[in-house]
Amino acid sequence: MHTSRAIWFGAIFAAALPAGCGPVPAGGPAKKVVPKLPVTTAFRNSHVGKGMVLRIRNDSDETLPNLCVIVRTAKWGDNSKLTRQVAEDVKPGKIVEVGWQQLNGWQLSPGEQVEICCVGGKEYETLTVRVPEKPSN
Repeated sequence: MHTSRAIWFGAIFAAALPAGCGPVPAGGPAKKVVPKLPVTTAFRNSHVGKGMVLRIRNDSDETLPNLCVIVRTAKWGDNSKLTRQVAEDVKPGKIVEVGWQQLNGWQLSPGEQVEICCVGGKEYETLTVRVPEKPSN
């Protein structure tokens, strides 16, 4: 009699599980595909002040909303970072320049990591670039 109760309980329990429960398919759950941020980047020396200027060009046919950069220092043992919105809307083909003026005095130096992303609107993969030793133009 205990065996039939166990089977009955197991059947009710299995029926109560949501359809998504159970083993994970081979290779894990499906990942959402996020397109790459459609920009090209280049660096030039600052004309005023020190450091370099990051040039970001919108290569898409769409306006990129709320372009942001996150700069991380390259100094060993220093975990400093700075986040700034650098443009509200970047129209197709437009170039945005980011230097010490846009970064409140932070001078882009060789080896620093810069993450570029859009906040709001269409979702894009964050682009990460390193400030080079020499300008790229």
